[in-house]
Amino acid sequence: MRRTWIATIAITATLFGFARSASAQAWLSNRALGEGRGIRVGNFELHPGLGAEVGYDTNVFASPNSSMATRPLGAVRLRITPSFAVSTLGQQRTAGATPQTNFRFYVSSTYHRFVPLDGTVTEMDRVMNASNFGVNSGVRVELFPHRNWTFAVSDDFARIVQGSADYGVSLSQFNRIQNRAGLALQFNPNSGVLGFSLSYMNHLEFFERSDVSFYSYMANEITFANRWRFLPQTAFVFDASIIPTFYFNNGGAPLALSPSHPMRARFGLNGLFSERFGLLAMVGYQGTFYERGDNADTVIFTLEARYLIDQRSTFLGGVARDIQHALVGGFNIRNRLYVDYSHNFGGRFLLSIRSSGGIMEYGCLTDPGGACALPGGRISGGGVDPNSGRFTTYRIDGTLFGEYRPTDWFGVNLTTSLSTNLGDVNFQSGAMALPVTWLKFEAYLGLRLSI
Repeated sequence: MRRTWIATIAITATLFGFARSASAQAWLSNRALGEGRGIRVGNFELHPGLGAEVGYDTNVFASPNSSMATRPLGAVRLRITPSFAVSTLGQQRTAGATPQTNFRFYVSSTYHRFVPLDGTVTEMDRVMNASNFGVNSGVRVELFPHRNWTFAVSDDFARIVQGSADYGVSLSQFNRIQNRAGLALQFNPNSGVLGFSLSYMNHLEFFERSDVSFYSYMANEITFANRWRFLPQTAFVFDASIIPTFYFNNGGAPLALSPSHPMRARFGLNGLFSERFGLLAMVGYQGTFYERGDNADTVIFTLEARYLIDQRSTFLGGVARDIQHALVGGFNIRNRLYVDYSHNFGGRFLLSIRSSGGIMEYGCLTDPGGACALPGGRISGGGVDPNSGRFTTYRIDGTLFGEYRPTDWFGVNLTTSLSTNLGDVNFQSGAMALPVTWLKFEAYLGLRLSI
């Protein structure tokens, strides 16, 4: 039971969001960066690519620096990422014609190799054993795009190689399988003033390690949305969702993992008010509706401004409040600020800056019967509410990416990122107090080929 509880504490870092997936590279999450003009084969475009990076990670497992048992472990890190995408022809090659079907498939795999430079033999073995393969793939088929009725089916699969917060026990990583499968039906009458959509998304999260398999869960998200376009590029929008969620095997969990039926409804405005300036403003309500333990219900909102510097350069900034699913505490109420700046200089040099900061309020830890654990037992510190048992942390992330492309298919890039979690909160495991505060810095130099 003690080992299970330590595993629970270690995985808390996962819900704090420290880990980067196998697709952390900037170009994989942005098609404009990751794909060139492509190779035309009949009615399809092929986009092969290959990236290689070497750098240093100061804190492989996002460990707190509180004692030798939890000290950060750094390592030289190598990432090699082949990728491939195939899709129906883009607008540049169809001369604006409306196709009957849009299709896209992509796949990438990243090999992560960790080489520790110091530490005890046990620590160095733990870091080296974190080396592994991550995978990202997806497919989307859209029938009758830009017509009155549009139907889409999609699936996105990922194997995430993810470090854990290492508290001196034999836990080096929590590898996970994620899958997102969706169906969507849209109705857009001839005038296009009104639009309606109904969608279903199946979220699957599977933890590979047997001792933390009780965190594996499935969520079924059903969403209805509609819009009313009152200006050429501006519309009132509404969406409402219900997300029944359950865990596959929570019988062995030391904390209650309760089924839930979260609900959300939002109304707002989304539009482009000039050739360069756009705004998204949404407000609504969200509730968690867990069967046992703590629950949250609150006003949620998003206020986001977008400025188009030119066709390939943008600035985006916003503030948002929402409720996120969490593996410890059940949920966190997230309040955050974020900025995303991307500038393409003459088609040869790209600069991208992403940063965010937030305050996270987590639900209380609960025992298998659903009762909240108050300060003084499993959790302590000034960040814990003495009455409700909820706890608060602060999160800051920043990523700087720069790439020089002497040709359309070859680039040299530099990526740096800083992540930190702050909070006066400690989880208790026997006589050991495990803090939630950690700091992680990464820097990589890479080469990339993309067609």
